[in-house]
Parts: sequence; structure tokens; C-alpha cells
Amino acid sequence: MSNANQLALHLSGKIVEYCVAKGLPAGTKLTERRLGDEFGVSRSPIRGALAELQKRKIVTRDGAGYVLALGGSSLAKVAHDVPQPAASALYLQILRDRFSGKLPDHVSETDLLRQYGVTRSTLQKSLLKLNRNGYISRSVARGWTFGETLGSVASYQASYEFRLAIEPAALQSPNYRIDMAAVQTLYDRHVKLLGRGSEAINGMEWSALDAELHETIVAFSGNEFFIRSMKDQNQLRGIVEIESFYADERVKASFEEHMSILEALLRGDCQWAATLLDRHLRLAAESTQVFFAKESAVETNLVSKDKIMP
Repeated sequence: MSNANQLALHLSGKIVEYCVAKGLPAGTKLTERRLGDEFGVSRSPIRGALAELQKRKIVTRDGAGYVLALGGSSLAKVAHDVPQPAASALYLQILRDRFSGKLPDHVSETDLLRQYGVTRSTLQKSLLKLNRNGYISRSVARGWTFGETLGSVASYQASYEFRLAIEPAALQSPNYRIDMAAVQTLYDRHVKLLGRGSEAINGMEWSALDAELHETIVAFSGNEFFIRSMKDQNQLRGIVEIESFYADERVKASFEEHMSILEALLRGDCQWAATLLDRHLRLAAESTQVFFAKESAVETNLVSKDKIMP
């Protein structure tokens, strides 16, 4: 596959992710210029990506442009069916395997090549992306070392303690300025997604909306230290949030908690919004502990079965 085709294929997946995260309905016009600006590329690869999506009946022609043929839950369901270049797929798989404990703190390229059965070029592209996003770094010895991630009860508890210290505090900053239009947009997207039913929402979609909400609320403080810390926390949560979503029974409750916080902001009541945000974070922390406890129980059960097998 040529580099141009690989880029178009990669962008087709990114376009679907973008449309799902934004909650765009069927019939939404997709312009090459706007998508090119969004992903920092020229119109040519965007045109190739849209042609790929047309083959899959995700978009249709509308005169000289394209419109979404699917929206809502229908689009979310096909999001995982859009193929990814090998390097992008491997990138996600390495993150998932690191999260589940299948990969140690330090890895060598030789071991990874043997484990995943990919070409050296594909592996190196994945490792470079992981490095750019702060997940791994080259070790002094040969190989790569994973950086700090949130993959245990202790690390998640520490993360939530930190977030409880900064997020409600951001809302009480004397420089806090609410962008009512941005809050209303977030609220409307929550209403639209909740109307589909939590079972029709995928983890990628929820994680993107959740991260955007928390970053937006903190950004209204205008405090660069709060803002930078919130972005760092969202990056650390990354793949863990997407994976744990599927075991989270609090999806609907989380939606409603978000909406209550947004309603308080729409009324200009920052103090009540901060109180609701504090409660939301504490409940989310408890939910995460339950998730990890279940995962631990499953692992223990599997080990016990292994021990009694002949």
C-alpha cells in the first residue's frame, strides 16, 4: 500500500472518530477544507479518506461534496469497523496490553517483534507515536521504558485525589469566566447521547466527551497551571478510560452528573457546580475501584483454575 493510501485510510478512521465524538447527525455536510484544518493536512488525503468512507457507505456524495450517511448509534457501531493502518492498530494494542499487565515496564524491540508478528517498520512507527504522546521513552540500555500510567487502584486513587484538589478549585478562581455557548454545546451533546441509550455509546466516544468536559470546565479559570494539569491527567487516563468504560455500570449516572454540573454553570452558579463536580469525582473514583476489584477477582479466579487443572 502506498504512503498516500495509508494516510487516506488512517484519516478515514480519524474522521469517523471525530464525527462520533462531536455527535454529528446523519446529513451533516463534511467539507474537505474544514476536515483538512482539523487534522492539519491538505485536501488531497481528506478527499481520499472520504472516498474510502463512501465505499463503506458511511458518507454519500452530495453534489461536489460529501454528507454523513450515518449518525448517532449507527455511526458509533461502525466506528471500530473502519480499518486502521497496521501502525495505528499496533499502537492501540500495545496500550491495551500495557493496561492489562501483559507488557512489563521495560520492553525490547526484539521481544515486541516476536510478540506481535509485525514488520520492524510498523513497530518503529508505533513506538515513535507512543514516545511522542509520552507513554514510553528510550531507556539508557537498549529498548523502551513505559512511563507513568494509571493502571492500578493506587495510581487511580492518587489521580482522583489530585483532581479533587484542582478541579473544584478551578471553578472558584476569581478569574473564572464561563463561556455559555461552549457549556450549552456540551449540554446538548450530552442530551443527544443520553437519548440514544447508554448501551449504544462506545468507550471511545464517552472518553472523548468526558475529557472535553473536564478540560473545558477547568479552562474557564484561565489558570495555565490548572489547565496543563488537567490535560496531563486526561492523557494519563487515556486507554484505561476507554477499556474500563465497558465494565462501568455508572454510564447513565455519569451523564446525569455531568448535565447537573453544566446546568449549574448555565445558571452562573460556580459554587454549586464545584460542589457537584466534587461529588462526581468521588463517585467516579469509587466506580473505578469497583472496576479494578472485578478485574483482580477475574485474574485470581483464572489463576486458581490453572492450579487445579491436570
